[in-house]
Parts: sequence; structure tokens; C-alpha cells
Amino acid sequence: MIFTNEILQKTKLENEQFKQAHLRAQLISLQQQISPHFLFNSLSTLKTITHESDTKNFVVQLSHVYRYLLNFNNHQVTKLSEELKFIRSYLYILHQRFEGSLDITIEVPDNYHNCLIPPLSIQLLVENAIKHNIVSPDMPLGILIHVNDKQELIIENTLQPKKSPVESTGLGLQNINDRFRLLFNKEININKANGTFTVILPLISYEHYYH
Repeated sequence: MIFTNEILQKTKLENEQFKQAHLRAQLISLQQQISPHFLFNSLSTLKTITHESDTKNFVVQLSHVYRYLLNFNNHQVTKLSEELKFIRSYLYILHQRFEGSLDITIEVPDNYHNCLIPPLSIQLLVENAIKHNIVSPDMPLGILIHVNDKQELIIENTLQPKKSPVESTGLGLQNINDRFRLLFNKEININKANGTFTVILPLISYEHYYH
């Protein structure tokens, strides 16, 4: 009985920790993406697009982004395919904003699309890279999203720190790690070497998580 109570107490604690981590992720996303600043940048970009087809595409991609963000509260995990679909819409907006200053490549084979990750994990890492590095026509920021031979998701960017460094709280990375730990009992790995900043995310099979 004592052992059972300990398990129940541990489960309740982990559930509460996850709720807190989920809330912090939402707050970080709200601060960084759904803020008036992000909306203003998006609308300003919309004004500068003159061709009707471009305007339509921008609005469609923007609606995809906000739909995914608004549904964030309803899901603790998401399929990698859904996260990547969201990321492609998000990147479309970023490309319009930064024009030729971003060089982002996604190389994820279809057989990994059914794997699970916490929602917004990739987006927070992309935003983190843009926040802390120079993004300009003279120094385009390179970001590569791919899977390694250990079947882990890799998000890496070139290191080209801003001349006036942005203060880092580390909350974004900590939040992603907290959610992986509480949901899957896994940890993320972070490496900074050879002019590259790399974050390694475990990929969890759909069958393993739900069975």
C-alpha cells in the first residue's frame, strides 16, 4: 500500500510538473510569436507584397501558423508531420520578412513523420537561432533540420552572434527539455562546436508512446 501511494504521489507530482512546463512553453510562445511585435511584423510584410497571389499565399500560411498555435493547449504531443507542416508555414512568413537572409533546409524522411515530439519544439529552436544570431543578406543564417543515424532529430544553426548580444534566460531550451523528460523520460542534448549550435531531440515512436 505504501508503495502504491508513493507511485500515486510521484504521478501527481509529474503531472503537475508537466502542467507547469506546458504553461511556460505557452507563455514563451505568446511572448515571442503571438506578441503585438510578431503580429505587427507579419502585417507590415503583408502590406509590402504587391502581387495578389503572393498576398493570398502569405495570408494562408499565416492562418496555418495561428491555427496551430491556438490549438497548442489541446495537445501535449504532436506528430512530427504536423510540427513540420506548421514549421513550413512559419518559415514561409520568416522568408518573406528576412528575404534572402535565411537559409533553412529540412531533410526529414517520411518514415519519421509518425514520430512524436512536444508541440512548438522546433519552432522555439528556430526562433532562438534568429534571436541570438546575425540575420542579414551579407551573413545569411543557416539552419538545418534533419535526422541523424541514431534516429534523433537535429536542429543546427551557424553561429554568428549579434554584435550586441541578446540576453539569454535559457528558458526556451529548459522548457523543451522539461517536456521531453516529463512526457517521454528523455533528455535533449545541446552542443556548441566548430561554429555550429546544435540541439538534438529524441524521436518517440507513436506505437511506443500509446501502447
